[in-house]
Amino acid sequence: MSTEPVKAGRLREARVYLGFSRDEVSAAMGRERRWVDDIEHGRQPVTGEELRKLSRLYQRPVAWLQGQTAFQPDAGLLRQVDNLAEGDREAILDFAEFLEDAGPAPELTPEQERRRDFPASLRTGGGDGLR
Repeated sequence: MSTEPVKAGRLREARVYLGFSRDEVSAAMGRERRWVDDIEHGRQPVTGEELRKLSRLYQRPVAWLQGQTAFQPDAGLLRQVDNLAEGDREAILDFAEFLEDAGPAPELTPEQERRRDFPASLRTGGGDGLR
């Protein structure tokens, strides 16, 4: 069984961005929860088939999961992050790359649209009759 190189941090980044728990990923992959921890920390190799399944689950290209992208941030973004600490700058540029590759946001249902237009304090129904 051959394994594929994976950028472990990208696996966690994609999972967290999509709001999946480790339990949800392990169930979808038919693996134990520990396996998800291990691949996200680079302790467990990933097979080609597992990489393709993770790519579909995370809605990310295989090349992105392997760290093979050609992201080029624009000059405005580079100017904005220029004075940040190196670690902060890298985190923001990594996230910008992720967002660029992620595509458009998913469509909201009518109920989600309705709920997002009101402040949380008005949605909770705190006795003010504004449910």
